Amino acid sequence: KLLKIDQSKTFFNFNMRFSQFARVTSDYLNDGRLGDVVFADAVTGHGLAFKPEYKGSWRSDRTRHKLGIIETVSIHHLDFFIRLFGAPTSQTVVTNLTLKEAGTAFDTSRVTVTFENGCIGSVTASYATPFIDNISLIGTEGILMMENGTIQVKGPRDSFDENGLF
Repeated sequence: KLLKIDQSKTFFNFNMRFSQFARVTSDYLNDGRLGDVVFADAVTGHGLAFKPEYKGSWRSDRTRHKLGIIETVSIHHLDFFIRLFGAPTSQTVVTNLTLKEAGTAFDTSRVTVTFENGCIGSVTASYATPFIDNISLIGTEGILMMENGTIQVKGPRDSFDENGLF
């Protein structure tokens, strides 16, 4: 039985906070290499809705899983973005869909948010798509991306190839 929870040390699976990408992001934001981040995007998906155990599970039942994939997957990315860019403003758009007829809960969603610092963020998540796990932070001086676990940096802004093209 939990009598007291130390909230400074207890987290309920907010896995982006402590990820390698979070550590790299912190370094790049703190030293200014990205400039001002103007857009943050996360796209994540996997085929959970196609697995036999999904149908009939709490995740597929809207009465037990009211917000659907937003509250089980998107929340991790939203939490990460809020820690970086401040609280969401009133400009938030939520689109929920049920693409796979394996339940009543929303298995696919997109949340678009404007944060306190002006950054626009979006999180797209789906239980009804093939695997994808991508995050992009687009700044005025560079781009930091994670594509299926591989982190890349593009920049600085004035990078030209041998033809004088960006």
